[in-house]
Amino acid sequence: MLGLITYSCSSTDSNLYEINPEEFTENKITLSDIADDIKYIPLDNSTAIGLIYTYKITESSIYLSVKDIGILEFDREGKFLKKIGNHGRGPGEYYYYLHFDIDPTVKSVYVLDNNIIKVYTGNGLFQRNISLKQTVTSINFYNIVI
Repeated sequence: MLGLITYSCSSTDSNLYEINPEEFTENKITLSDIADDIKYIPLDNSTAIGLIYTYKITESSIYLSVKDIGILEFDREGKFLKKIGNHGRGPGEYYYYLHFDIDPTVKSVYVLDNNIIKVYTGNGLFQRNISLKQTVTSINFYNIVI
């Protein structure tokens, strides 16, 4: 199994850039055109990883949403740390886990599961449900200080 996760965070420029390969004069784009630094992180294979739905990267961890398994946490060197919660239909379990996000300050994990946000601690333990009144299709956590 080969997974490729790329990211770049070294710029202090907060402007968004649109990259449209059709507009390049040579009609090609290289990875060095869009990334300053590339780091390959082989993931620990102690847990079988199949289809990866989504992923999130924090300063200290890589989180993967993996089909038929759930949400997994790896450190930035690729070592498996833990599974977040459990896949299922019981109390505190999630059935849909395609959309999730992380609070990087306390490492809480927020999983969108059929109009319910399930909150897990940084240790992967179920904490609480947040019921939503309207249909939501994605989740993003913003740590806003008021």
